[in-house]
Amino acid sequence: RCIQMALEMQACAKGLGIEVRMGISSGECIVGNFGSNDRMEYTVIGREVNVASRLEEISESGKILIAEATYDLVRDTVRCEPRSEIYVKGIDRGLMTYWVAEGAQSR
Repeated sequence: RCIQMALEMQACAKGLGIEVRMGISSGECIVGNFGSNDRMEYTVIGREVNVASRLEEISESGKILIAEATYDLVRDTVRCEPRSEIYVKGIDRGLMTYWVAEGAQSR
């Protein structure tokens, strides 16, 4: 569903004459209100949030870059192309990445 949404967002952005880059990672995270009575913020925290942020940073305009964990979930339904292994701050091992193929649709 996330990749389908990202593809739809890419199409809408392209229709507006802009290109956006996206990064997607799958896994557990914590979502909710964090803070105190004086200052509360609704946010998402966790390793996969950081990975997705790093993927977005290194992605290219008009493309969707996904982590291997996401690829493992969609490999049979979404066309993807291997990119490379990356090393990101806060993660002690390399992460294989994949591009969601141009014009990818669910198979």
